[in-house]
Amino acid sequence: MDSKIFKFEGYDSVAVTWFGEYHPYRNGQNPRHNEPHTQAILGLKDQHLGMDDYFRRPISNHVRMLVDKYDSADVMIVPSHHPSTPNLKFMNLVKRSIARIPCAYSRVDDFQRFEPAPKLAHPRNAQHRHPRTLIDKCEICGCRNTNTVIVFDDVVASGSSMVGANVLLREHGYEDVFCVALGRCF
Repeated sequence: MDSKIFKFEGYDSVAVTWFGEYHPYRNGQNPRHNEPHTQAILGLKDQHLGMDDYFRRPISNHVRMLVDKYDSADVMIVPSHHPSTPNLKFMNLVKRSIARIPCAYSRVDDFQRFEPAPKLAHPRNAQHRHPRTLIDKCEICGCRNTNTVIVFDDVVASGSSMVGANVLLREHGYEDVFCVALGRCF
């Protein structure tokens, strides 16, 4: 596991932890694209069955560690870029990974996007996103179970989604926000 502090002017800095590197295809230009970690993330993105076991233990262990330290935690995921295409495979993976952890409350359906994110000219331009993109088009529904939340995303590039999520979750009343990604885009 690695972590980095992501900063955007006008927003609180956010520490994001990730489980491994994600190497996009980039028209055959990336020789590390076929590494198991990248392929497991792509399997989740493409809703393929059987790829989720790769992440169950890291997700469970990380959530268990934070629940042990903070006594309880809500668990959410950053919503897909389009409200009509939620990543159900990712949502189910997180739900199953935390199902047997006492005091880890699944709220993966409660972080919702009500309007699509603007299309990027190329997915490689994800680093040009801004936290406002998420803040202006998403909402947190439902009630908090605790003051601590762990928010998951599949891949972090610039950190804008996690910085935006931090803003929304703190506005919703969470005191401790932990941001975790399955992979960091390199």
